[in-house]
Amino acid sequence: DAPAIAPMMAAAEAALGRAVRLDGSVTRYRNNLAFAVAGQGRHDEALRLFLSTGPAADAHANLAVALELAGDADGARAQYDEALRLQPGHRAASDGATRLATE
Repeated sequence: DAPAIAPMMAAAEAALGRAVRLDGSVTRYRNNLAFAVAGQGRHDEALRLFLSTGPAADAHANLAVALELAGDADGARAQYDEALRLQPGHRAASDGATRLATE
């Protein structure tokens, strides 16, 4: 339930934001911060954070996962498609797109 987890996402964002400020070189902190931001519906900001952690195809696949978890199948499908356009055969994007196609 989105309203129930909103305070947890905000708390996660605050904690992960502090971690990034302390050591922004840790990719895992930025990646997890991106998931917390995406969980609050700030998808453009989340994508920018995901892009700071690695290849663009991975960033779009990660945003797709966040959208899928939020129940936005259409948004997730579009992000999986973008990941596959950028990197044909991207395993996570391919698996995600297949999963959505069978639901």
